Amino acid sequence: GSIVSPELLPYCPPGARIVATAPMSLAEIEAEYLRAAAAGQDVARLHSGDLSVWSAVDEQVRRLQKHGIDYTMTPGVPAFADAASTLG
Repeated sequence: GSIVSPELLPYCPPGARIVATAPMSLAEIEAEYLRAAAAGQDVARLHSGDLSVWSAVDEQVRRLQKHGIDYTMTPGVPAFADAASTLG
């Protein structure tokens, strides 16, 4: 999307389908989840922000649960740890 750095995209596996979701509605994103689930594909959703503080992930999790789609969340570096590291 608009906040995730494009520098991360080369880490995606070869042949991965990359979907820029910034201009998409939640319903359109949900449709992408359903399409991938029906095709037996895995989805990795890159999110910016700290999952515990500035996250819009809850509304997406409710959609996944509604459809019985299994998911895991792997948090990155929390904002406070990044700030401490940057400040040295």
